Amino acid sequence: MDEIISLLRAELTLCVKLADLLEKQREALKANIDGLAVNKITQDIDALLIKIGAVERQKTDFLKKANARTMAEALNREPYSAEKMRAKGYLARLNELLGVLRKSGDVNKELLKRDTNYLNFNINVLTQATARPGYDEPETSIQGRKLFDESV
Repeated sequence: MDEIISLLRAELTLCVKLADLLEKQREALKANIDGLAVNKITQDIDALLIKIGAVERQKTDFLKKANARTMAEALNREPYSAEKMRAKGYLARLNELLGVLRKSGDVNKELLKRDTNYLNFNINVLTQATARPGYDEPETSIQGRKLFDESV
């Protein structure tokens, strides 16, 4: 039971930190002012995801050893105790937090996609690049310079 509680507590702690970093990243992306701040936050997120991955590996090893598919299943096999109730609380909070993280990640992904599209548009305008010929006849249309070759 102690191992279940320690794994859940470690994962919960890391996920709370991740939620905080994702919120900071979203605010930085919305402000769209400081690219270095977004880069630093993204690096912090990557380091935190590595730590979460290590906890997930420990959890997977524990589940194999306990012959269970999920932490909830392993927890249900334990006898009733105050620690079991505390672990169930951790598990419920963790599941709730994972849903929030999923939504935050989707929002940040969309913000990054919009920023990338905006940058590509401005680069193409500045270099006067066109990706496709216009509405003229194919023989007479002249394709302009293409900044990024998508065929690679």
